[in-house]
Amino acid sequence: MAMATGSDSGMKCEETCCHGHPVLIHYINQVRRRICHACALKKGHIHLLGHKKWYCERHQESVKSFCITHEEGCCKSCALIFHQSPCQVTDIHTILDEKQKLLDGKLSSREKSSKVLKDCLHQVSDSVPALEKSFQKIEDEVIKHFDEALEKESEREEEAIKTIEEEYKEKMKLLLQKKDIDLARCQEEAEKQRKPLRENKKEILDEIYRCQRILKSRIEKLQRDLEQLHRSSHDLKIKINHVLHAEQDIVLRSVEVCAEIERTLKRTVEMKGLLKEKEIIMNSISLLKKRRNGREHHRLYSTLQGSWQLVDEFRIPSYMNDLRILGCAFEGNTFFQDIKTGEGYVFDPTKREMVKVLQYDGRGLVNYCTPIDEDSLLCGRTQGGCFKKTLHGCICVYDSKWNLKKDFHIPRNTSGSFSCVSVDVDCDGMIVASEAKQSNIYIINSADGSIVKIIRMQDRKCKRSLCMSSGEIVVSTSQGEFIILDRTGNTKRIIRDDEWRLAVDFSLDPLLDTMYVVYWDESQCVYAVDQVSVVGKISKKILTFPQASWLDTTSKVCTYPIVITHSGKLVACNEDNIMTYKRRVCFIDVFI
Repeated sequence: MAMATGSDSGMKCEETCCHGHPVLIHYINQVRRRICHACALKKGHIHLLGHKKWYCERHQESVKSFCITHEEGCCKSCALIFHQSPCQVTDIHTILDEKQKLLDGKLSSREKSSKVLKDCLHQVSDSVPALEKSFQKIEDEVIKHFDEALEKESEREEEAIKTIEEEYKEKMKLLLQKKDIDLARCQEEAEKQRKPLRENKKEILDEIYRCQRILKSRIEKLQRDLEQLHRSSHDLKIKINHVLHAEQDIVLRSVEVCAEIERTLKRTVEMKGLLKEKEIIMNSISLLKKRRNGREHHRLYSTLQGSWQLVDEFRIPSYMNDLRILGCAFEGNTFFQDIKTGEGYVFDPTKREMVKVLQYDGRGLVNYCTPIDEDSLLCGRTQGGCFKKTLHGCICVYDSKWNLKKDFHIPRNTSGSFSCVSVDVDCDGMIVASEAKQSNIYIINSADGSIVKIIRMQDRKCKRSLCMSSGEIVVSTSQGEFIILDRTGNTKRIIRDDEWRLAVDFSLDPLLDTMYVVYWDESQCVYAVDQVSVVGKISKKILTFPQASWLDTTSKVCTYPIVITHSGKLVACNEDNIMTYKRRVCFIDVFI
């Protein structure tokens, strides 16, 4: 019968047809020849009936004991010669049982881990079609919505053409020229309505495709990591089985194998957590639709926190001396006014140009402007030298070509001659107006200028007021605090911060009702913007921008307003540059 003598990398099998195997070498007692474990099995010298016996290389005896002090096995002779007191010697079967139980327990844990890995791998493999299906659903929704809107505009165009053709059907040939002019105007108007829809559609789809590409690449990387981890787990199983075949490996390599299993289990838990984050990310994106200022607006929205990035910067021409941004104009443009000359300009971000639309007419500077609908723009003004009971000329409505259409008025409550009126438009098209340093807020019918309701604040005076889509009114005070009022004048919330003391202004996101507060940061000598959610949660310094280059830090700090457009972009101006920021759907960092 063959007897195993242990591992020796320098020995080779003495069988003629064997090329040698890096395994334990066996001796044949009858002929004293070395043969490998495989050859011994073939010739029937050993049988796979459990563990291979551990033999002492010095005395060719079976190992009966284990010296804990020296961490080595010993036969009866070794125990008497080399491992007397103070060595701690115990029976080899006690150690074998102890290590066997440890490895069996870890092997069971590895089997459970392997099952979890297989489940995770299946989930990731199944998630790629789910991802494509999810984005396809959003894409189909966007395409369907915009196609329906475009179809409605086309139908409107067809109806207008039909009406015009019927009007001119009975008229003489001389009127055909006027008909052609009217048709061209109708088509131009229809194209004017379709153009922002197409641009908005393209912008949203581009953002969807960008998110889809990045998220898909991250999931593919996760899939590769899981496959690699699964292969490592399989290799670990083979390694454990190999260790379990030899008593010496069980005793000497069990700690190393257990540590490797622990690392595999830890990595498995991490992968399972990434799978949960993937589900959160995929469900965070949606198409936001809301009607404001006479038209429906659309935006790709994510519930995950995003970061604001500077996407455009326009250098203000030198002949514009002291420019202030005062609100949104038509077609997604923004309105500016030079407060030294009183001239008004519209900035077109697509063409990157400033167009003068207002010449100062002595009616006072514009304080704020916002569209009422596609053809009407509302402006609040400042006015000096007013001693009458009403403030005439402080609320003006312009058409799309900046011609004055209407002029509304509200009662004058101040005792001084200078008045400043801020205005906004709610979701119902009603005008919300307030006079600075006064407590009354007026709800005005935009059709005829009649005052529908007066809201009176208690113990506070208004600096500026804007209207949320819910109908609630945000009022800023001279103390740097913001009060949320309902339509009955009751205070819902008061929002304040210790840093909102110098040069405070604010703007509202017209679709999300998120408030953005701009103020002077004395510590860094920059203008900072804080984000305030609908429930009053403040996110500090989401972005900063510098003051004008010709000012130094010791100069008197002035107020630089900001504006949030319907597309969700934040526009700021510091007299040097017009800066446009966009909140990216930054969920990728969560998944890396």
